[in-house]
Amino acid sequence: MKMFAFSLVAALALSGCSTTTPKDVRVLYVAPNTAPCTGNGPRTCFLTKENEMGKWQFFYDGIVGFSYEPGYRYKLSVEVTPVANPPADAPNANYTLLNILEKAEDSTLAVINQ
Repeated sequence: MKMFAFSLVAALALSGCSTTTPKDVRVLYVAPNTAPCTGNGPRTCFLTKENEMGKWQFFYDGIVGFSYEPGYRYKLSVEVTPVANPPADAPNANYTLLNILEKAEDSTLAVINQ
């Protein structure tokens, strides 16, 4: 009986343990406009930054679950998942929308200062 009780307590204690790696969750700001960029040829990219005071940067990848509407600026919560051994012309991470934290109409144009 003591062995059963010990086994039960040990199993319950270990059930809360996890061996998964923590999620990489980030806030991503998306500009109200896109901009021409060059990846695998000419295309249009989102303009993003990871903090409100940062500079806009081209964002060449998509965000799974995100439906962009021009004329709105966004503050998003995204999960970033590394891609193991991506091809040279492919992203090294996948971005998945967790939540739209803010969405506001905005008619200003964001630009890349190069």
